Amino acid sequence: MKRISDNAYDRVVAKFASHSLLKRAVDSRSLFSATRSGSDCRIAGMCLLEAALAAAASGICPTEATVTLLFDEEVTEAYMREFVKYLDALAKRINLMFAKMDLRTVTRGGLGQDLAVASVTVTGENTANAKPKAERFVRKVKVEDLRKALKENSVDYSLVLVGLPALEATVVLRDANAKELEASYPKHFLDTTELEKALYETKTGLLVELVKAYADTETFVHPVGEHGVFGTLWEMAELLGCGLSVDLKEIKLEPLTVEICETMDISPYEAVSGGAVLVVTKEPEEVLGKSEEAGVTARIIGGLNGGSDRVVINEDEKRFLEKFK
Repeated sequence: MKRISDNAYDRVVAKFASHSLLKRAVDSRSLFSATRSGSDCRIAGMCLLEAALAAAASGICPTEATVTLLFDEEVTEAYMREFVKYLDALAKRINLMFAKMDLRTVTRGGLGQDLAVASVTVTGENTANAKPKAERFVRKVKVEDLRKALKENSVDYSLVLVGLPALEATVVLRDANAKELEASYPKHFLDTTELEKALYETKTGLLVELVKAYADTETFVHPVGEHGVFGTLWEMAELLGCGLSVDLKEIKLEPLTVEICETMDISPYEAVSGGAVLVVTKEPEEVLGKSEEAGVTARIIGGLNGGSDRVVINEDEKRFLEKFK
């Protein structure tokens, strides 16, 4: 393998500087970050989209990104270029520019089994202060107003899950445990090509289509985090100081997700679910309609209430949601 030289680094950065991507300093007032490791250039895209989605869901119109890419010193210049090209294509699709892109190499083996680590920080402008021609994303309902409405039971708020839960976990677990899984399942069943396509298109679709479309309705959006749907539900309930009721049957899972998570003894409801968001809304049908127009899966899975119980219902069985560990 060819080590990345200083000249190679300079050529890559110079190429993208000529695209006027390295422009302004990051605004430290609104920062949203994501970090991932792996050996595929898609990890960089996942970071960019995850950070931008978190910004959009918080009522911030993403405008700039600062990127740091760490590579094992043995990777080639061509390998490094793939990461930068992938990020460039995604940034253009969501009208995001790069304030800074820093590429570095580390001692061989310094990243463990991975060949790269990507870290992305996105900043933007509050949609309330955005210029009239600026792209607008979610208008975030104020937490204090939502808390008050829930306590007074003055409004019914539904919970809509947009995107497929544990899809990201499915892809990651499949790649990391290929030999063990192939011993139990046929290769064609374990093919994650379509799931990966759905995962990356869902993330981009949420940003480009849905998150902007939700701005027309009163919504509170919370990206599903590393603790999965259950962990995000708990976080949301804690933030709003409310109770909730969720129908487990309405949280649909891909068959491959079910099998892989069962084999690896991982709950799909607590597994990392990049590309999915929970939407609190008074207009669930409107959210469903906009999601359907964008071709993204969305279902009403329950609702919030002014109590303190957080209940998951599975037919005749009820269980209380527990804080994630």
